[in-house]
Amino acid sequence: MFATAVDVAKEVSGEALSGLSPIGIDGSMGGYTIVNFALVYLLGAWLRREEAALRQKLPTPLLLVAVAALCLLLLLWRKTLPGTAWMYSNPLVILEGCAVFLLFSRLRFSSGWINRIAPAAFTCYLIHGYALSLVSLERLGVLPLPLVLGGMLVGAAGIYALSVAVHFIWSAAVDRLFRPGTERLTISVD
Repeated sequence: MFATAVDVAKEVSGEALSGLSPIGIDGSMGGYTIVNFALVYLLGAWLRREEAALRQKLPTPLLLVAVAALCLLLLLWRKTLPGTAWMYSNPLVILEGCAVFLLFSRLRFSSGWINRIAPAAFTCYLIHGYALSLVSLERLGVLPLPLVLGGMLVGAAGIYALSVAVHFIWSAAVDRLFRPGTERLTISVD
């Protein structure tokens, strides 16, 4: 939270506040750090462990209202402080991620395909910044809202599909590299 406060102060003042952030020399680096990733990972593990208790305390309609309210707050923040509104270190973004995680954890799928594509989430985290840099947000922002929302959904699905493809290629390459070595290392105790 302090890192986001430093980023907000930097954006409001227009001055470089180098060295004030506990994460990086130039601020929170938008949340693209191992510190933020570890925070989100541990938060996700805690949410998974406490899921049953949270399910009773937070009904689905309340979570939907929370996600909508957080989206509205972030849109208002975006108008005044566009640089820090969407950073992954922003506490509101992390809170919204938790609410969306709890919503999706309530869905039950009978198919195993979800488990096959789920490991690509980390790959998506790594490559989505580059994929989003190819999109002109200024041109996208002037389009009608239904087109923007549709474009966001198509873009998110496309980025995740690309992440799944990259993950499968990476997994196949690593598997071929290391599988022969592991077969030779097996020790038989008779």
